[in-house]
Amino acid sequence: MPNKNNGLFKLSTIFFAMLPALLSGLNNKAQARDFFDPSFISSLNGSDPSTTPDLSVFQTQNAQAPGDYRVDIMFNGRYLDTRTIKFVANNRASSDNREPALVPCLSLKALAEYGVRIKSFPELAEDQNGCANFSVIPDTKADFDFTAQRLNISIPQAALSTTAQGYIPPDQFDDGINALLVNYQFSGSNDMQANDEYYSLNLQSGLNVGPWRIRNLSTWNKKQ
Repeated sequence: MPNKNNGLFKLSTIFFAMLPALLSGLNNKAQARDFFDPSFISSLNGSDPSTTPDLSVFQTQNAQAPGDYRVDIMFNGRYLDTRTIKFVANNRASSDNREPALVPCLSLKALAEYGVRIKSFPELAEDQNGCANFSVIPDTKADFDFTAQRLNISIPQAALSTTAQGYIPPDQFDDGINALLVNYQFSGSNDMQANDEYYSLNLQSGLNVGPWRIRNLSTWNKKQ
């Protein structure tokens, strides 16, 4: 009668001997990434290698090219503005971490407009491109949602100045266009029995020049 235990022992020995190779194969498969040879994209004659684009930025998952993007700015969960923001590559981003591939280039002036207390953080400074290192503010995050074209900025309240909700800085005021305004109201009545006539004129005029607003209200009455 064959010994079943002996057969099982041999199979177990073979399995454990092959286990490292199997695990190594799975690991290599998990780490494999798609690769596109940029030399496939070149000039029509193919003789100038300088025309081959640099696609290294796209080697990081969900990466996008740096540049100017028009985005909706959400500041601490509240819509703030829609404007064109310059995004630069994040040198700390890689395929094996969760750092964003692009970071917004915000100047100190822009941070001040958002209510950040610039003077409370001496480490805040701009680089040669005019981008402030706002990451020195503790617990500050800036997430670029490329699909929605939305920039989500989160800054602790302790780093913000106390301003009324909806406050607009004076440097963002719009004086509008120069204009001359004229409006009038005229009425009259005639009493034939008493042989009386009554007329009334209200004249409302105005002038807008730059930040100046001039208004006038004139009335005229006549009874005969």
